[in-house]
Amino acid sequence: MAYAAHGLGAFLSLAALTLLSDMVSRAQDRRLKDRLAVALMIGFTAASAWSPFYVSVAVVLAACPGMKWTDIAAPDLFLGFAVVGLTAAMDPLIARRPGSPPPVRRPAENPYWGRLIVLLASLMAAVITVETVFHLSIPVVLALVSPPFAVVWLLIGRGGPADARRQPRRVVQAQPGLRGEALVFVSAKLFGTRISAALDPAGVAGVLHIALWPDWLKSLALALFIIAAGAAGLHPVVLVIIIGTALPPDVFGMPPLIMALVMLGTWGLSTTSSPFSGTTLVVGRLTGESSFRLAWTSAPLYTVSGAVLVALIAWAVWRTGWFL
Repeated sequence: MAYAAHGLGAFLSLAALTLLSDMVSRAQDRRLKDRLAVALMIGFTAASAWSPFYVSVAVVLAACPGMKWTDIAAPDLFLGFAVVGLTAAMDPLIARRPGSPPPVRRPAENPYWGRLIVLLASLMAAVITVETVFHLSIPVVLALVSPPFAVVWLLIGRGGPADARRQPRRVVQAQPGLRGEALVFVSAKLFGTRISAALDPAGVAGVLHIALWPDWLKSLALALFIIAAGAAGLHPVVLVIIIGTALPPDVFGMPPLIMALVMLGTWGLSTTSSPFSGTTLVVGRLTGESSFRLAWTSAPLYTVSGAVLVALIAWAVWRTGWFL
């Protein structure tokens, strides 16, 4: 579930939640339902670390001027898969009932996997090519590239089973239900902009005595702060805008790439830990679960562990000079 949500979400965004949520809602056992919901949320949100189809990439790149998506794509791709891998490794050790038998594994058979892989790989290749050749921002690239691929996706669906042909209509019909998430996102951006305008970077750094912090502590503190603030209800858009303005990389004493790695790696985890994020609200609505229960009861162990892993990987990249 986690890797399916990660792979599909990296290209389809919220449509992936709609497609996979039915598997979660059908679960009868409450414990199993919680595990599937967490896997769905973390797998989906972890893709925000590297996928250009998530708003996180555009916001973080704006907070770290001079960086392009191609600069961070490779290390953040590793980060995203590492977070999902940690979640998958923790599940049998923590979430499964003691003495319960291992799940029965069945091979997945789908005649449309080949078409799907070719389409999604072509989409990513087109985004990389347009950004590299024309040096456009990610939002502009997506506006140019995505519509033709959406038409191709629709044509592929028409050639499949009746249920596959109805899926595009279901996704479009579900869009009005996302008004609340859109309002939360816009409000978060306005709130973050106003707060950051009142903060002085040098003053904030002096109060926190950041110059005395070791490098590993900077990565860990930034990652855990984003998770804690997300659990308190602050949207990652607010956090990235405030951090990028109040503690830019030169003031925080951290290379821009490392700061971008930490912020992107924890962006999705903070939305999973927040009961007010669009992801948690959507998954809660689709599965019939409370967003507060999902964020504050089912997810914290996974989100905090993931934040520590992100901080360690970012610190290792910083120390070794990889990708810098």
